[in-house]
Amino acid sequence: MSRIKYAAGCALLFLGRALCAQSVDVSTYSFTHDYKVGEKASYKFEDVEYTYSASLNDGFYTIGDFKYAEELHADVAWTVIEENGVKKKRFEISGAEYRKITNDKGALTQPPLTPAAKLVPGLPEKITYTCKLDETDFLPAILKVYQPYMKDPLGMFLYYKLMDVHTFGPTVARLSPRELETFEIRPSTDLALSGGTFHNHSPVSLFQRVDTIDGARQAYFKIMTMGNYYQMPDSRLDTNYQYTFHVSLDAPCAGLLLDGDLQEHVFAHKAKEIISRQLSIRRVE
Repeated sequence: MSRIKYAAGCALLFLGRALCAQSVDVSTYSFTHDYKVGEKASYKFEDVEYTYSASLNDGFYTIGDFKYAEELHADVAWTVIEENGVKKKRFEISGAEYRKITNDKGALTQPPLTPAAKLVPGLPEKITYTCKLDETDFLPAILKVYQPYMKDPLGMFLYYKLMDVHTFGPTVARLSPRELETFEIRPSTDLALSGGTFHNHSPVSLFQRVDTIDGARQAYFKIMTMGNYYQMPDSRLDTNYQYTFHVSLDAPCAGLLLDGDLQEHVFAHKAKEIISRQLSIRRVE
């Protein structure tokens, strides 16, 4: 997928791509993708998690000093396969690299990114698993492949962070045609994770606009989820997050994710920490 073509009439250059907003006839598009066996897509996934000290002031947590950050990069690819007459996505996670940036009295220690396979005993360079086309069954799939490495702290970190590879896919799969500049509220859901239950609280989505990127129409969504929590046997994390993404409207990529960004703020009560995350995923082919 080209990232350098210039679309005439677009006034804004965004991440090296020609982009402009436009009006659209909502009767002419669909978010449904017609998957073909053998079809492939590849993405770059990048995540940074910043940890700060925290203290309670008048009943609210306030941010103290920056303690450390953890950075993770990975390549994500899926291929459409057929199993017993049913189309599915086979995911491949590869090229995972990690580093921890620490704060020593205001001076940052910044080691280079290191392949995660060199840091977690037994971790393969490529991890593969299979999901439904809408990716709604990713939780048991990803738990199965990461379970052997979760006794290692970094292996556990990879399990939790690489779940967000699937933040966008199930959301895109649920999209239906709607008017521009309209909101939608979806019901809350409880997700069973390895260490407890994550309560995803009533996401509110906005179909804000349609952009033209490299000559193709891309629907732009913003989603806000406030009041989430992760309840574990001995602790609790309260978290609020929001994310944005582009999903293609024009063939042959109609209904596929082009790119997405997410920001999350976590209140870790037991550890007395505030964690802030930034992640992005972008299609590269």
